[in-house]
Amino acid sequence: MTTDLERDKIYNIEIKQKYKDTCVAESYDSQRYRDTQGELNTLLLRQSLGSALYGLDGKSIVLDAPCGTGRFTDLLTDRGFRALGGDISREMMITARRKFDGRKEKPSFIQFDLESMPFKSKSISVVMNIRFMVHVPEEVRVNILKEFRRVVWNRAVVCYYHTYYLTYVLRAIRSFI
Repeated sequence: MTTDLERDKIYNIEIKQKYKDTCVAESYDSQRYRDTQGELNTLLLRQSLGSALYGLDGKSIVLDAPCGTGRFTDLLTDRGFRALGGDISREMMITARRKFDGRKEKPSFIQFDLESMPFKSKSISVVMNIRFMVHVPEEVRVNILKEFRRVVWNRAVVCYYHTYYLTYVLRAIRSFI
């Protein structure tokens, strides 16, 4: 069983530091989402996010945090929202920013820690937190959710999933075929 000290060390080294490496940031998408399962997962998440954002107007400020390489940030600009991408990793945001080269509508990117966001209370319409909470210790999740409650006035969209959920679904489908 992992102790609190070990869990904090893992979080601070593996999560907070790992993604500050330029090589990790530049290879992130190709290593994680370029196979069939990764593409299907992205498609399903994008559809779900579209539904979760339904009813918002173009003046809505939507924060993708952590935005990582901007895998879903373009969904926000494409729908006409005032898009913000936030992450602790400057390197991941540099990679994300490149995805918007040549596009008219671009999000703003801001570096910060989710436990202490640089926004005024109730200044963000919606925050999206996709596939992140599974990686952080419980007490950190609680702190992050408190921050979301502080800065968001409309809704928080948190995708918290079982690490291998899609794998289980695909196995179940294959068993019927």
